[in-house]
Order: sequence, then C-alpha cells, then structure tokens
Amino acid sequence: MEVQFLELLTPGDPVEIFDHRGNIEWQGAVEETAPALGAAWIRTGAGERKLLDIREHSVRRFPR
Repeated sequence: MEVQFLELLTPGDPVEIFDHRGNIEWQGAVEETAPALGAAWIRTGAGERKLLDIREHSVRRFPR
C-alpha cells in the first residue's frame, strides 16, 4: 500500500522506498518519523539509517 502521509507510518513498519521514476531505492523498517518536517528515518536490512523525504520519494508499506 502506498503511503501519502507520514502520520500513517509507525516505528517498525516494513517499507520500500522508491525514487521519482518508480525505481526502488531501499527497503527497511521505519525507525522514527517527523511528519511536521516531511521526513522519516528508515533502518535498512544492511543496518544503514536512511533519511526519507516524502517530497522526493514514494513509500510503500507492507503488512506485518
């Protein structure tokens, strides 16, 4: 399910992040959200912490 609003994400949600062309950039789990900033932090399977900017990426959440 594609997420349009960061308020819908909660820590632990598994997500895929796509660029503006629809190519997958990374996968991981939501670590923290800052809806007022339009940002969230995602922990990838490789352990990297990535900053998600909702204005630059598309987010798809998977059921737990």
